[in-house]
Amino acid sequence: MDPTHTNGTKPPHRARSRGGALRMLIDALVEPAIVVRAGTAAIEIINDEAAELFGYTPQELIGQPIEALMPERFRKAHFVYGRTGIGARTRGMAEHTRLTAMRRDGAEFPVEITLSPMRTRSGEFVAAVIRDVTVSHLTSGALERSEERYRKVVSAMSEGVLIYYADGSLEPCNDAARQVLGSSATDELVPSLPVDWGLVDEDGSPLAGNACPGPLAIQTGAGASDKIIGLIRPGHPLTWFTVSAQPLFEPNAASPHAAVFTFADVTEQRRGTEALRASEEYLRQRTIELERANTQLEAAREQLEDAHAETVILLAAAAEAHDHTTGKHLRSVRAITEALAFEFGYSDAEVLDLGLASVLHDIGKLRVPGSILTRASALRSEQWDVMKQHTIWGAEFLASRDRFLLAAQIARSHHERWDGGGYPDGLKGDEIPEEAAIVTVADSFDAMISRRPYREPWPIERAIAEIAACAGTQFSPRVAEVLLRLYRTERLPLPRGTDPLTRAA
Repeated sequence: MDPTHTNGTKPPHRARSRGGALRMLIDALVEPAIVVRAGTAAIEIINDEAAELFGYTPQELIGQPIEALMPERFRKAHFVYGRTGIGARTRGMAEHTRLTAMRRDGAEFPVEITLSPMRTRSGEFVAAVIRDVTVSHLTSGALERSEERYRKVVSAMSEGVLIYYADGSLEPCNDAARQVLGSSATDELVPSLPVDWGLVDEDGSPLAGNACPGPLAIQTGAGASDKIIGLIRPGHPLTWFTVSAQPLFEPNAASPHAAVFTFADVTEQRRGTEALRASEEYLRQRTIELERANTQLEAAREQLEDAHAETVILLAAAAEAHDHTTGKHLRSVRAITEALAFEFGYSDAEVLDLGLASVLHDIGKLRVPGSILTRASALRSEQWDVMKQHTIWGAEFLASRDRFLLAAQIARSHHERWDGGGYPDGLKGDEIPEEAAIVTVADSFDAMISRRPYREPWPIERAIAEIAACAGTQFSPRVAEVLLRLYRTERLPLPRGTDPLTRAA
């Protein structure tokens, strides 16, 4: 699909808006997705896929009410959705909801949506992943991947998230909620708050259960934000939370059946300056202890390195989920890169850093449409232009993080050629960073011996001959010579199951 403006030019790759974190999340999705601001129902973020689904450009829909995408006869029933906040109520996170939508030309079509309430520093939002159920080529797997992304977002939230039902039962949606519920959260569905728990208002006076934001949202159909409530639990000190609730509606229902309940612990803020000074003193004492414990410091450093490595693998896994052909390839590229770096005389730490950085060389493909990544035939000119942008997108994403500066350099330059004919910057010879030149050879060699949607893997000997033939044109002569030497001495790591004398598995 290739939406254009009326003047024939392509719109920007994504509709832009003010929400940085939400925008990154929506941009990462290949399914149609919309984010509206709770309380106004105005569309804040919409990706190209969603705009095209409804027959608009993204710019035409930004700021419009969500009801504009529904048939007139359904708008009153759904009018309360965006203005009070929408949620969803599966045990993990979200719910499939079937609705009737309307395209720009007035054509109606059935959609299945996954709704998720979100809170950021800039306000409360509702995100919707939309699936046109009349389109047969959209599989359930794509929707499941979107749900999984949303589950991960909720799981990572520091705020507790739960669903409050009209019968008083509670469904915790993330670990933060389960931790507060404690022993009562042995099951996913908690029948009710324990009878020996109590609630107090901001002024310390008892708070009746039906005066809580959750029950009120169900009774009135209106949401509430940032209400301060104290929780009394046996064996625990009084804990203060800032609480928000938004009603949940069944499709085409006039009244809510449940409410999404979010809360954050603000006890420390209420304790004021004295608690802050105590915390600072604790941190000072802790720092002194850590300075005296050299062995513990070393262990902590190793843990941080492990955490960094895990972060790299998670980022690479995100690209792998978008381009299912890269999983085995990434592991092999890392092994070959580390072997080359070691042969070049890099230190053990530098070898490890370069190997981890190489895994992220194609992270920019997260923004490349799946229809391009998995295309079995040759790309058209305009599709190739989009594909080449992955080097720039990957570098921009990684460069904003200090630990990923090397990875950013490699992501940008791993498609440069020794003769200057590469992209995106047309670097030539020694202008290309050595680390990027190493990853280029490792990436290209493993790509040759790996199966691709458009071809079978090459025999090993053919790939080795190609590296030798392209030394000095496509590849750095020094890097190519080192790879050939590793192969001749049987020290070149090959993918498991590969016959080194004949062909790739």
